[in-house]
Amino acid sequence: MLSVVSVALYFHLRWFFNLGGAGTDAATGGLVFMLFPLYAILGGAMGYALGYFFGSLVPRETNQTESYPDPGAS
Repeated sequence: MLSVVSVALYFHLRWFFNLGGAGTDAATGGLVFMLFPLYAILGGAMGYALGYFFGSLVPRETNQTESYPDPGAS
């Protein structure tokens, strides 16, 4: 998510302050904003997949209460 936000912020600030003529000199400068939804969805999916993968590498704690005998069972 951080990468998506940082790239979006970079392009929005570049467009807003017209840095390097991004807002007025380029005829297709605004087309980059059409790609942001796709970029956000793909970036989010990749982040989810990486989080799921690395999360599966961490061993999970098991429920320890199941291994103790039930005091009311005898």
